[in-house]
Amino acid sequence: MRKASKFAKGGVVLGLSAATFIAYGGSAIALTTPQATAISVSPPSTGTTTNTNFCTGNYTANVTPSTATGTVDVTISQPANPATAGTEDLCGGTFVTSTANSITYSFTVSNGQISFSATDTSPETDTIQVFDDHNNSGAFDNGEANALTSATFVNNRTNSAVKSLSVQATNVKARPGDNVHFVVTALNGNSAVPVADQGVGGATVNFVVTGPDAQGPTPCSGNPTSNSDGTVYCPVRLTGAATASGTDTVTFFVNNATNSGPGVDAGDSQTTATVNNIGAAPAGDTVTAFCDANTNNSGRSCTDPIDTTNPNVNNTVQEDFEFDILDPATNPAFICCGSNPSSHTGDTGADTTIDYTLSGASSGATLSTTSNDCTTDGFVENGEGACDTYVNVTEPNPTVGEVITVTGTIHGTTINSNATVTLTAAAETARHITLTPASQNVVTNHTGVLTATVTDAGGHPVPGIVVDFSSTGQGAFTTGCILSATCVAETSNFPGSGVQGGPPETNAKGQIQVQVSSNTTGNQAVSATIDPGQPDPNDPTDPNDDFATQCGDPSGFVNGEPVAGIAAGNCTATAAVKYIAAPVVHFISERPHLSGHVKGHSIHLTATTHPTLRHKSVHFYRVRNGILHLIGAAGTGSTGKAHLTLRGLKSGHYNIVCRVVHAGAHVHSHRSNHKHFTI
Repeated sequence: MRKASKFAKGGVVLGLSAATFIAYGGSAIALTTPQATAISVSPPSTGTTTNTNFCTGNYTANVTPSTATGTVDVTISQPANPATAGTEDLCGGTFVTSTANSITYSFTVSNGQISFSATDTSPETDTIQVFDDHNNSGAFDNGEANALTSATFVNNRTNSAVKSLSVQATNVKARPGDNVHFVVTALNGNSAVPVADQGVGGATVNFVVTGPDAQGPTPCSGNPTSNSDGTVYCPVRLTGAATASGTDTVTFFVNNATNSGPGVDAGDSQTTATVNNIGAAPAGDTVTAFCDANTNNSGRSCTDPIDTTNPNVNNTVQEDFEFDILDPATNPAFICCGSNPSSHTGDTGADTTIDYTLSGASSGATLSTTSNDCTTDGFVENGEGACDTYVNVTEPNPTVGEVITVTGTIHGTTINSNATVTLTAAAETARHITLTPASQNVVTNHTGVLTATVTDAGGHPVPGIVVDFSSTGQGAFTTGCILSATCVAETSNFPGSGVQGGPPETNAKGQIQVQVSSNTTGNQAVSATIDPGQPDPNDPTDPNDDFATQCGDPSGFVNGEPVAGIAAGNCTATAAVKYIAAPVVHFISERPHLSGHVKGHSIHLTATTHPTLRHKSVHFYRVRNGILHLIGAAGTGSTGKAHLTLRGLKSGHYNIVCRVVHAGAHVHSHRSNHKHFTI
């Protein structure tokens, strides 16, 4: 948008009587004599070449006669068909008028001269016209004294434009082999109106080190050419021996002196910083890594779900990793080394540097520090210097099953620690439920198991969903849900079970299991229904959430909104159980002897049979409420003994028996003695 004319053209128009006034822009303007007969401008028509976004060096216009007073106007115009209209401007003066591709200011004549500067945000050559607006039209008219020049603006800037340098981090501590990171800014050093000390892009910044880590002169590694704002990222590595110590002086410079050679010369723009090399890291340093995924779990290994069902969701993953460093020093000092975009070096306790590496992520993933560094987070823990450092990983292309690993190594050592985050498919709202097996035969006085599985629209398991179970016909629920310790059935959901507790909920796999049994033959129909009163996931105080489930949605809709290609939900699944009579079993006189012992959360069992019963199968059972639950099987060896180890058992009491199963016939031995174990 161009400027609107907001000032009446100020000053005095050359060449009219001092007693004459005219109205212009709503203001009376005094005019003086004599009228200008000629105007010249320097630099002349060749103009100047300078950087975009900055005011040029001064232009000077001379008015003839030199006794003339009042104002002259200056118009700067873009070339025909500019890439971007309205990027040109003048520095100083009083605004007069503007068009889409030009702007005009007035300048007061003093001692027969005016001075002005020009600027443009686009790389182009602009035309500048200085004229005596004698008829006060706001534009050049034939017969008015005038002069032309130009101004060329370029994006690339040379070392000669640099007048001074500045550097951040002027006095730091580091250890041998460390990278000390500096940010150097090339400045034009020109404090003329309207802007002072602007950054100069395109300048080549070098450095030289004197001291125990002497090196250079050499350009700053990576890209030594300054950015558009004049900044250059310049890491300086301490190259001295591991035992070296002392103070290094780092001189940053731009070769812009008249006789400048490859090294630093007296006339070059330059600045210095000091690095205190404090020697190798102290022995005994340790580092421990932690991840802090968005699922609010933590530790050295955690998971982060990503949504794979909605193409409109931005799945970019951002995770923080924490590294805790302990140092034997009780008064740790801390340094701030900045950020390296390719191989970050962070800050640790007692001036110890930690190097981070990233693996397992896509090529587009980035590793960067957060604002929490050791300059503010140092403390003493159990008599040791401690520090928590943090890095952030951004993964723009996450995939299910991807494992991102960040490793932190104490610089100059092999001491390291790593943490991982595994990307998993995020469960959305419950939409489908299945109950398996759909049908089964169960021997009377034995148990059958039914598994209800709740999934979202993408087939991913949904945990934490309340499922209501009911049945008709023969049989009953026995022990409620058995997949999870937190999955406890209510009496109302399992009539006659006598079990009290919270409602049964699906586990991390979206599943919940129930057991059924009957002491007589017959048929049982079991139903599993997604409870309609699911809690609001965004407001735990709300006991009901209309959008907590999608099981009632028709095909092509989610919560009343159309979604192409999505199948209809289902809220209930059923299964059939048929109870059959136990087969006739003929017993032989063999009764195995059961022995065993407990070790930790394991039970080691031995069934001893007759030595002639070689290579026979022995079944082991846990007895609960008089019902046998098969828990394992093992074959007898050459001596008639079978061995079985039960691992990962929960604390509790275990009543176990066994018997020999003869293949090819329903012939079993008598059950063994009962053996009781306590874990």
